[in-house]
Amino acid sequence: MHQFTVDIPSNSTSEQLICNIQKIVESAGGTLTHDGTSGNFVVKGVTGNFTVTGNVISITLKNKPWYSSYGIIESYIRKNITLVGI
Repeated sequence: MHQFTVDIPSNSTSEQLICNIQKIVESAGGTLTHDGTSGNFVVKGVTGNFTVTGNVISITLKNKPWYSSYGIIESYIRKNITLVGI
């Protein structure tokens, strides 16, 4: 499987971005670890990492269930990040 990256611009600070990503992951039953600017997550069979640079969060998917397309996962990410106000 190849990696897939989603870059999402924001008006939030890096702290707000990470807090919001953590809320999304944990509300879906997943786990997230971070060092303040980057981290890793596991949620519903999807594993990946993220990096916050300025006001852009880059989310890289490293593994996903075979039955989930990248398009479905990207739509979920963008929809849920918008819902938490990033």
